[in-house]
Formats: sequence, structure tokens, C-alpha cells
Amino acid sequence: MNWVLVAKAAAKILTSPKAKAVLGSSSRHALTVSAGWLAAHGLLDPTKQETWVAAALLLLGWGWGLIEKAAREA
Repeated sequence: MNWVLVAKAAAKILTSPKAKAVLGSSSRHALTVSAGWLAAHGLLDPTKQETWVAAALLLLGWGWGLIEKAAREA
């Protein structure tokens, strides 16, 4: 299958309001669970927690921007 077709299909699905709500909520819960797991295992120092969350939000925003751009081009 052609990657362009996959990207267009994903963009069409992921830009629907219902999908945005589900993905946004799921992402938020995934970040919360991940941060809790890292903190429980001593891998996330409370002083560095804001940095980790900021990095995750940056990557999520970047990914979401790519999806939105693909949707506009589709």
C-alpha cells in the first residue's frame, strides 16, 4: 500500500471531531500514567517532571500538526 494513501486515510479519520476528542483524552491519560510509572520507579525526578511533560506535549503537538497538514492537503 502506498504511504501517501495511508497518510490521507489517517488524516481523514483523525481530523474528525470525535476522533480528536478520543485521541486528546487518551493522550492525556497516557501522559499521566507514564509520568506516574516513571516517578514510581525513580526515573522521573519531581524537579524534572515539567521538562518531561513539556517534551511530550511538544512531540504530541508536532505530530498533531502533521496530521492537520495532511488533512488540508487531502
